[in-house]
Amino acid sequence: MRSMSERMIRAVAMLMTIALTACLQSTAPQAPTIPVTGSWRYTATQTGAMRETLAGTLSIGRQSGSAFQGSIEIVGTSLVTGETRTLSGTLSGEVPSADAVDFDASLEVSPRRHVGRLVADTIVGTWVGTSANGTISGVFRAERLRN
Repeated sequence: MRSMSERMIRAVAMLMTIALTACLQSTAPQAPTIPVTGSWRYTATQTGAMRETLAGTLSIGRQSGSAFQGSIEIVGTSLVTGETRTLSGTLSGEVPSADAVDFDASLEVSPRRHVGRLVADTIVGTWVGTSANGTISGVFRAERLRN
């Protein structure tokens, strides 16, 4: 039977090995799993208290592995009054698999969560968020812009 001190030494040695292994992993940016950088034409509908059509651009400037960051600029047009408003903000998300994209667009009080399916140069999906008027949601489409 092993003494308590032997077990303690083994446990500390194992923890040190794990810690050292973690320190040896690279912190450098990783190659994109599925590249989504660039500009995307964004269109969407918004349902809820404030019904709108939305159109604008997603600009994804940084991607490391599956994670990405960028910005969004859109114009919302009220389906009731026809009035327009401009929204802009940041976005961050990931490409968790070969055909899925999940990102938050920070445009108002809380981020709008987007989950979509990526096929070639098109992402189609749904989004949900909250505004001062309550829950808002809709469908979206983003098409990669080619120069």
